[in-house]
Amino acid sequence: MAFLFNKLPSQVSAYIQSLFRKFGFNLAKNSRALGLTPAADFEKFMQIMFPMDNGHRLIRVGPNGDGGYVIPDDLVGISYCFSPGSDLLWEFEREIGERYQITSYICDSLIKKPNDLSEMQVFKDAWLGPSTGGNFISFADWIHESIDVSRGEDLLLQIDIEGAEYLALLALPDDMLLKFRVIIMEGHSLDALMNRFSFEEFLAPVFRRLARDYDLVYLHGNNCCGLWNYRGFTYPRIAEFTWHRKDRRFKTPTVTQVKTVLDYPNIASVDEIRFERPKS
Repeated sequence: MAFLFNKLPSQVSAYIQSLFRKFGFNLAKNSRALGLTPAADFEKFMQIMFPMDNGHRLIRVGPNGDGGYVIPDDLVGISYCFSPGSDLLWEFEREIGERYQITSYICDSLIKKPNDLSEMQVFKDAWLGPSTGGNFISFADWIHESIDVSRGEDLLLQIDIEGAEYLALLALPDDMLLKFRVIIMEGHSLDALMNRFSFEEFLAPVFRRLARDYDLVYLHGNNCCGLWNYRGFTYPRIAEFTWHRKDRRFKTPTVTQVKTVLDYPNIASVDEIRFERPKS
């Protein structure tokens, strides 16, 4: 729409744009914040956004609903779980502590601290961010203050922090990221992949970085927020991803189904959302 302003007097164009900005719309000429992601870039990128079978059986840990996750049956030998974003829930951390003796480090605001944590869960009153300061702590600083990383133990990550996951993960050095054998991530605002600025600056870099060293073995759309469509792809606005480090593969990954018998709706009273990998 911005190109239409080229035919208007500059004062009229500026006035109209200022009116739109009051309602949250940016119509500035040549703005990357306005522009859509180029079709070729988007279509190539989306090939990494659907699950593959790398030979490991999948299991569900935690409740059948919000707070439960589908992961590869490859937890034996993992020493610690880092779990930013608890929101009073800790069934997942309880189960991996009891079944696999995995100690969980949890961070969130104090008002969202789960009740009755055991000695296998360590809570920190902080929010995860790209750097440390104020109420925020960087991922690297949190790991270093919690465990002895020189021991080289495998870790597990369960991250659900309402959109802050992208900058927190981008700020984590490669050698620290690769300590995680399994990464469970709830990805938010995925419809922003249509926006060229969001796509290029933080969304695509995070997912490409994960896909370089991890297999995406599970994908589930959160039924809280529906679907979006672009360039022939239908995808959830919020989704749960499970990534499994490639050195743990049992076989070369092959295409698998999005829907599995392990799926349960995040909101029990709302129908599941349905989407598939586009047929090539």
